[in-house]
Amino acid sequence: MNAHTQKLKTIEALEFLKEHPAFAFESDNPICCGFWFGMHDVCKRGYSKSAINGITVFPSQKKNWEKFKHLLPEDEKDDPCPSVEVKYADLFGEPWESHHVEFWWEISFFIWQGPKISCDNHLKIYDRINWQMCSGPEGGSRSFEDAIIKAAETVKKIYGDFCNEDFLTPEERFNHETENLFLSENFTLEHNPKYIQITNDVFNLRWLKWFMTTEYAKKNWDFDFEEWKNLLKRNDIK
Repeated sequence: MNAHTQKLKTIEALEFLKEHPAFAFESDNPICCGFWFGMHDVCKRGYSKSAINGITVFPSQKKNWEKFKHLLPEDEKDDPCPSVEVKYADLFGEPWESHHVEFWWEISFFIWQGPKISCDNHLKIYDRINWQMCSGPEGGSRSFEDAIIKAAETVKKIYGDFCNEDFLTPEERFNHETENLFLSENFTLEHNPKYIQITNDVFNLRWLKWFMTTEYAKKNWDFDFEEWKNLLKRNDIK
């Protein structure tokens, strides 16, 4: 794609990430809560400079393991998950050289763990302590724009192609289509009492209920399911 098209797709990806219920915690992150990225100088194989001092080799890398397993200390030979550190030059037969810059990213999702939000405690939704951060997928790209686009594509695949409004009930959706959040009275804005306002904690937990049905969640997060079920029950998420 050309540069202009890429930037337009980046804008679309940013808007998608900001509106996804898996990242409902409102932080000061300009991309979306849970998104981290860093720029790294890497070699032609994609390794950063730190690889000069060692790259981890596992038995699953059969050819390299056979070549370097002698580096395994005697007291670790019975380890169920053995590994050895091999210097870059020894592993590849040439020194590490800078080749290009990559943007490495990671995106974590959030789970609401605080109390049920009401008018009396609505500020708690902005308190980080009430949100559990769970590690998510990561990747690397050669440009910032491509990193954002790939992160959004990964989120769609794993966390679903959703925005908050996708988790409105039919009643709530009709209400939002027929009522305004605010009413104008005597040149002032007042909250419309007929408007059904859904807060981010509810959107997040409704998404979580869906997420728990996915094969990805069952494979990677089943150990948290009991706790999550209790969260759904405590917050009346049906």
